[in-house]
Amino acid sequence: MSKGIKRVERKMEMIFNKQKNDLFWHYINERHKIWYKRFVLNQDSPWTHDEILQSVHFTNVYPELDRGHQYLINHIVNDFSPRDQIFRTMVYRAFNNIDSWKLIEPYVTLETFDSNKIFERLQQRKMLGHKIFTGAYMITGTKFAGSNDKLTNYTKGLLPTMVDELTTRKYASRILDAQTLEQTFEIFHEMTGVGKFNAYILATDMAYTGIKPYSLNVWANAGPGAIKALKLIYPDARSNWLTYIKDLQNKQSEYLAKDFPYYNNQELTLDCIEWSLCEFQKYYAKLTKEYRAKARHFTPRKDNPFE
Repeated sequence: MSKGIKRVERKMEMIFNKQKNDLFWHYINERHKIWYKRFVLNQDSPWTHDEILQSVHFTNVYPELDRGHQYLINHIVNDFSPRDQIFRTMVYRAFNNIDSWKLIEPYVTLETFDSNKIFERLQQRKMLGHKIFTGAYMITGTKFAGSNDKLTNYTKGLLPTMVDELTTRKYASRILDAQTLEQTFEIFHEMTGVGKFNAYILATDMAYTGIKPYSLNVWANAGPGAIKALKLIYPDARSNWLTYIKDLQNKQSEYLAKDFPYYNNQELTLDCIEWSLCEFQKYYAKLTKEYRAKARHFTPRKDNPFE
């Protein structure tokens, strides 16, 4: 083998920061053990000695264990047609607020959709000083109804457009015909007001709810937070993010604790890794204070089966 080929091979090797790699796996081990101790063993707090994990809210390592996912799986899609399941999932994720959803749920099928009723109910909630939307992420900033009011834009603009695209423009049929997570992601991303971040959430939702039976172990979309974390762990990483996510997934048998309580005996999927990378970069920011990352204080809910 020539020296030139050897040099190329060295360039292709993944150089990773061992300290930050170990810290990533520490985060995964401790965060999931918090869930296990709290909800399976029913232990009282503290569920970890990690002070950051004690005080800051981080989502679960397995996305389907989070409160929002659990509500989606158990309350949003049951006993509805596949097309309505897609529509209801999209509307739920547009607000991502369970209390808001409960108010508008009767008007969220393709037959019963009523943008005026949805607006009226949510406007009343807003006037009472309650939150309408999630604070976790923004779905879109586009002014669909020509208004500076976010609620008006969503209820009078985004949601009617969603109905039209799912039905008249056959997006629901295309989503149901898609064979893979990546194909479904691309179709969602074509829809009005659906960015890459939300398209990926919706595409994985299709798997977690059972609407689509595809694997979450073939492909993942690296969001901005995951990319930031990958650059911490792999300092030379500049692109091909999926390759690095797969590399981390392949390390789980080496870095997960021997007593790691796999959920439903399921190893971490690519989606689990991508999801955890997003949270890890927040954890790293809190630990090192090298940069600022948005995170909220952790206050355990008493009325919540999972969190």
